[in-house]
Amino acid sequence: MSNDTFIVQRGIVGKGEGDDVYVFSSNLVDSDAQITITDTQGSNSLQFIGGLTISSSVVASDTIQLTLSNGATVTVLGASNMSYTIGGDPVAGIAGVDKDFTNFVADVLSTTVPTSGTNTGGSADINSDGTATVTPPTDTGGGDTGGGSDTLLAQAQAKTSTNSSTTTLPTTGDSPAVESGVYWTGKTNITYSYNDTEPADYAGENLSGFITFPDAAKPSVVASFADISTFTPLTFSEVSVDGDIEWNAVQQSGNTDAYAYYPGSGIGGDVFLNNEYTTSEQYTAGQSPYFTVIHELGHAMGLDHTFEGDATLPADQENITHSVMSYTDHRNKTMEFTLSGNSINSQSVSSYYTTDYALYDVIGLQAAYGANTSHNNTDTTYTVGFGTTVGEVIWDGGGTDLIDASSATGACTVDLREQQFSSIDVKDAATQASEKITEMGITSQTFIDFINEQYTSLGEELYTGEMSLAISKGVVIENVTTGSGNDSVQDNSVDNVINTGAGDDTIILNQGGFDTVNGGTGTDTVQLSIASSAAQVEKQTDGSYIVVADSFAAQLTGVESLQFTDTTTTLV
Repeated sequence: MSNDTFIVQRGIVGKGEGDDVYVFSSNLVDSDAQITITDTQGSNSLQFIGGLTISSSVVASDTIQLTLSNGATVTVLGASNMSYTIGGDPVAGIAGVDKDFTNFVADVLSTTVPTSGTNTGGSADINSDGTATVTPPTDTGGGDTGGGSDTLLAQAQAKTSTNSSTTTLPTTGDSPAVESGVYWTGKTNITYSYNDTEPADYAGENLSGFITFPDAAKPSVVASFADISTFTPLTFSEVSVDGDIEWNAVQQSGNTDAYAYYPGSGIGGDVFLNNEYTTSEQYTAGQSPYFTVIHELGHAMGLDHTFEGDATLPADQENITHSVMSYTDHRNKTMEFTLSGNSINSQSVSSYYTTDYALYDVIGLQAAYGANTSHNNTDTTYTVGFGTTVGEVIWDGGGTDLIDASSATGACTVDLREQQFSSIDVKDAATQASEKITEMGITSQTFIDFINEQYTSLGEELYTGEMSLAISKGVVIENVTTGSGNDSVQDNSVDNVINTGAGDDTIILNQGGFDTVNGGTGTDTVQLSIASSAAQVEKQTDGSYIVVADSFAAQLTGVESLQFTDTTTTLV
């Protein structure tokens, strides 16, 4: 743990453990940067060096958004837990004047901290001596062309809808295609063991090739149990023999690669893996044997195949992105190449499998065993990008949370609604080929053509970042930041803070709450699923726009147009 001083320039900033200082200087913050400060560990502070100008500000109960004179936007999450130093210079050892959140908002931003919604603050020139030359917010009225209406802003704030905890949790029938109806009952802790010799009660199984359970497989077993514990209240304990779930390695017959039994006494819940898989390389995360462990443990916990029984998944969902209990791959092929002298070869076309349970699996197991509402129940940032999430499911117990895709260069399609998938940092075959060519430093046109052909040949099997992230049932994620691609963001029913960075972005607002949107650079459009007559739109003195409809409202910055069902309005 260390106490760090961080000179802020751009991006998502959060040092984590320790008492940290985030320093803002007029000559160091990048112009038009989108900056988010999130640090809930330790006693942290923001220091504004003399010469910095805050042009405008918006204040919520635990968040502030500052627009600096160079166009940079600073969003501080967990603002009430921060302290604020005015003037001084920590690098030069010059002390400034310290203020808590309430006094900073009052003395520097010339407004108050609201209990709900947002207040528009003023502007301030930060002086070196720890004072600030403050200009209070003004309200000159004027409707669509004027300086902002307190009445309309109050109407917008009244649409505030916050929820920092989980909502409706899964129950039986919410994921019918994977629910077997056979589960471990009356248990909060499930034991497991590894068999090195064949138990006497397996005599009727007609097993062959029984071997000592491979040490190489054990980390994947432990990791799979740990994953289940993140979203259910179950715990798992290893015992020397006769665990509820016994793990075995045996010879398989026919096309069978492994099998397991549903929960029960005796052999119930036991798993039988292929005795040909014994190396750490085979059980590397993302490889087929690792995925097999996840799949078979799903059976041992009571999950059914998605293509069997009375309920099955629709054809367009019958794949491992939706459930690890499927046999159907979905966009998980990756390509590697070797370059030697005057030849280049495709080294491998491999399948990259998820290392965690998928959306319907999480819902199904929670329906059977309950939900772990203590997991990630404080403010959590989910940092995502190409290759970092492959069918990842967000299970979050509460807090005010952020999906951070700010590093993405490809397009992001983010859906904040529960039980919906997002595609993060999508890269098609041509983009991946181009990046691979650059990575390998290839200039030969023959080699370039070869790589392009190899990627194109994968077609619909190529991993692209499509459907790489899902939000589980009952989960509320409030905020999202995307990168430089042409992104699309769908809001949910609570207050959302949506920052879309560079690119020509589309933000869809229709679910509810009072959303704060910053489109960043590029040409950005907010889509509203209502007619223009059903909304009030008003420009504020800080250049933002307030939009108020019957069931939702928003404050828009850096947005060029509003798209209604009947017309498109240009914002100037």
